[in-house]
Amino acid sequence: MATIVKTIHTEKVNEQKMRWRFLGGTEEDALREIFNILQKSDTASRLLVRAQSVAAMQGMTLNDVIIPGDGSLTDTTLIRKFNPKNPSMVAYESRSKVFLNRDLSVMDAVLDLAHELTHFSFRSPFNPYVGEFDVESFVASTIEGKGGEVDAYLIECRVYDEIFKKDYGAKENCESIRGTDKKFSKELTTREFYKVGPFDRDLEKELNQNGGKSAALKNLTDRQAVFISSAYGVPYPLAAVREYVSIMGRACENDKKRLAYASAAIDRSPASTSENIYSALSKGYQKRCSQVDHK
Repeated sequence: MATIVKTIHTEKVNEQKMRWRFLGGTEEDALREIFNILQKSDTASRLLVRAQSVAAMQGMTLNDVIIPGDGSLTDTTLIRKFNPKNPSMVAYESRSKVFLNRDLSVMDAVLDLAHELTHFSFRSPFNPYVGEFDVESFVASTIEGKGGEVDAYLIECRVYDEIFKKDYGAKENCESIRGTDKKFSKELTTREFYKVGPFDRDLEKELNQNGGKSAALKNLTDRQAVFISSAYGVPYPLAAVREYVSIMGRACENDKKRLAYASAAIDRSPASTSENIYSALSKGYQKRCSQVDHK
């Protein structure tokens, strides 16, 4: 017997109250309805095209990338591959997934998905194993870099205006970032994301512990924070510092394993070659991980 799938016409539901997962017979059907709502926005339509392209580069579709979960976030995994016989030769690959909180209302799900797809589509993955990264640069990139929190919120506000404003009125936090020309301002949004309120002392302390200084973040202010990271429960600058510590901690643990392989290789290869590899890896480790090791 054929299965009949029923979907609910989204124009007949209360988008502020109804949970999005009830838009279809399955979560996959409901997600298809969320895509249909997003298509009503020119901004979101362009974003979906970009996201489909990025997903395709991972050998996936958007249905593969977007997963209903307990919270909304974009999770990027950096895959590092190296040959134990030659630990200096490393290949990197990143893969991202977007989780959409299954308990959100239709409206909030649409906005959260637009927000997370901005991260997915435009943000460059952080690679702690190559180049030179400091904590201030990581905070700045997370907040105001391409595809960062500022860009994602600007997209979210544009999508709200294009889909929901006519029925539900202006969104207060979005109205606060309009410039004198009535357009959403990246400069004003950036200032909002750097407000940390009473967390300023914690931020200064944790920056110092990781070799950074708050003076390097020019937009930082102790005015009352409006935007709070759902992942860490603190303003975004402090959340970014804690994310940096988490990433670097895992990276440095992995580098210890890599050094162990390099040390073992000294006994199996010409001494000069193996010792040179070990020396180079050891210097890189000390440069990246000295702060982590002293905590």
